[in-house]
Amino acid sequence: MKSFFKFLFMAVFFGLLGAWLFMKLQSGEWDGALSEVSRVLRIPFSASGKNAGSSQENWDQPQVFKEFDFKDPDFLKAWKEHSFAGNSTYEMSALEGQSVLKAASQATSSAIFHELQADIGMRPLLIWEWKVAQFPAKEKAPALADREFNDFAARLYAVFKGDMPFRYDVIQYVWDERFAEGDSADYSALHNVRVLVIQQGPSKDPAGWVAERRDLARDYELLFGKKANRNLMAVGFMSDSDNTKSGSEAYLKTLRIEILQS
Repeated sequence: MKSFFKFLFMAVFFGLLGAWLFMKLQSGEWDGALSEVSRVLRIPFSASGKNAGSSQENWDQPQVFKEFDFKDPDFLKAWKEHSFAGNSTYEMSALEGQSVLKAASQATSSAIFHELQADIGMRPLLIWEWKVAQFPAKEKAPALADREFNDFAARLYAVFKGDMPFRYDVIQYVWDERFAEGDSADYSALHNVRVLVIQQGPSKDPAGWVAERRDLARDYELLFGKKANRNLMAVGFMSDSDNTKSGSEAYLKTLRIEILQS
């Protein structure tokens, strides 16, 4: 009998509650009504639609997704090298009292890559500090990424998953001695590779270091002309001089990936 009355009470209570909520909905007071129900029934509620008892993401403050430790003696073991024409030299070096990655070439061309997985929907930011000590001899280059003069003192790669197996979309952020910041080009033979100049000539900083911060989704849309929907698969670093038969030298001091959303 007690169970019957308890059931009857609950049925009447929730029936009245439903009618009351319906009236509030009709009058445009839905959020206020739910907040009151939350207070009475002790159910966490947030008008934003998220459970107030769960952690709230701060969409304005980026979070570190991956930070590379240049002090790690095994730093380079996690990177893979790809040779295009001989092998450039990649080694950890002490510079200005700090451990940095040194890249140098003598008429050679190779790049090193670190594989990872970052959802482009998280709005990854690529952040690094680099420095150029020697530019390849390409003063007469007729165009950016021209085949005969396709050498750069420093390139930072962002590699995205392509639309087919074993195919990738690639952004090369380059430091060039001649072409202006903001200049971009694609390779005639590789339509899925884009080159973007983000530094020109010697650094204005006496120490030579320049800090960079790139929004990968934004740059992808700018360079490929379509919405970024390819996940970040790898980052890379390169210094080459094979086409100009000269030399180049660059340094990487910091590198990390931050995300704006999770």
